[in-house]
Amino acid sequence: MEREKPYFMSIDLSTTACKVLIFNSSGVPVAESHQDMPLFHPKPTWIEADANDWWNITVKCIREVLDKIPSSQIASIGVCGLMHALVPVDRSGNPLDRVMLWMDQRCKPQCEWIKEKTTNRLIPTYLSAPKLRWLVENKLDVVTDTYKFMFGKDFIRLKLTGEFATDESDAGGSALFDNKRKCWSDEMLNLIGISIDKMLPIRNSTDVAGYVTETSAKETGLKKGTPVVIGASDVRSTLIGVN
Repeated sequence: MEREKPYFMSIDLSTTACKVLIFNSSGVPVAESHQDMPLFHPKPTWIEADANDWWNITVKCIREVLDKIPSSQIASIGVCGLMHALVPVDRSGNPLDRVMLWMDQRCKPQCEWIKEKTTNRLIPTYLSAPKLRWLVENKLDVVTDTYKFMFGKDFIRLKLTGEFATDESDAGGSALFDNKRKCWSDEMLNLIGISIDKMLPIRNSTDVAGYVTETSAKETGLKKGTPVVIGASDVRSTLIGVN
């Protein structure tokens, strides 16, 4: 009897939705789920998301596709997600505040401040550096209580595996990354007022980050021990997808 070929799960967390697909070993999608994501506008030009919504909706999408392909046939899981949206979490991975999304414009004064402090280095509002500076100036208690700042895909993967990590594509788009040394920039983090200890370890996108935990297996329906790779930002993933 021919052995059944494995399937692979892809989780894509975008600004406005979550999409989960299962592909067969030939790269053909065989199951898909899509759910819209709520956004919040507490003030003009402010646009936020709730990371708990990210996870709850991801769980719903995972369960929908597993109705078509059993979890025992999922060989591995990959994640990708929106850039420039950092989630402050505690040591248990619980979000401490809503997420400022990339199009949130509240950090314009911080962009000007960075420009003055770095001899005219222009930092656009969508990057993470001025948003973190806004937190330092306006919500220092959140910064103080934060164990790690998580990018979107990394938060979802943390919920699946319990492992803290990111990849170069998300780190490199933050304005907090040293492109020559391929690590976090001490200079920029010191300027912003964020300890390097609060940033995620940077690993290769193709590394196995960890394995589905018993807790997340019960919540999602996935098989405990299924490997989950580090993954990449949506921009890098798109470029790979179009070859």
